Amino acid sequence: MMSKTSYPPSQASAQFSDTPYTASSPSDASAPTTDDALGSFSDFLKGKFGDNSKIKNSPGLEQICAKTHHPDVCIATISPLLKNKVDVVHVLQAAIAVTTQNVKMIISKIEKHPHVSSEVTSSLKECKEHYNKALANLQKAMTATQSKDFGSVNAMLSSVLADVSSAESKVHDLKTPAFNADNFYSLVSLTASNCLSIASLIRN
Repeated sequence: MMSKTSYPPSQASAQFSDTPYTASSPSDASAPTTDDALGSFSDFLKGKFGDNSKIKNSPGLEQICAKTHHPDVCIATISPLLKNKVDVVHVLQAAIAVTTQNVKMIISKIEKHPHVSSEVTSSLKECKEHYNKALANLQKAMTATQSKDFGSVNAMLSSVLADVSSAESKVHDLKTPAFNADNFYSLVSLTASNCLSIASLIRN
């Protein structure tokens, strides 16, 4: 076992809560970790849904998430969004919704970032372009799940992961005291990877 927007009008939107996860920025100087992000997510759930420990995970969700590279992130981010029906397609739609909201959050952070140097501004502009491409493909992938065109879903999610990876690399390659890459940390690359893993479980 491996370790680790909008919805188009459809039945999918009826299956999910309207409060997908958006990761909080770490406040300390150390590099953020997956555990840090999941800790922030736990705090988020307590505020939105009460004590996270009281959220009962579906065995079906756990089995699906076990097939991803990041099962803990999969369960933690998707379980609050599933209201009743748990199957691979609905889990995939929830995973796409989570990733979409996280990408929107990062784009918003880029847009609000103050000008500190031409180098940073140029790099963030390129990052935003990659994230906008990822966002467009996430929305297309969500629509494609409704028409059961899972071949297209896989292709779009592969492009999403490539664009997210390019954007994150651009951020972390910025070596200047005026820019803190940790402020742009999120679970986007992990949730995007999980989307692709879940989509691969569906036969075309």
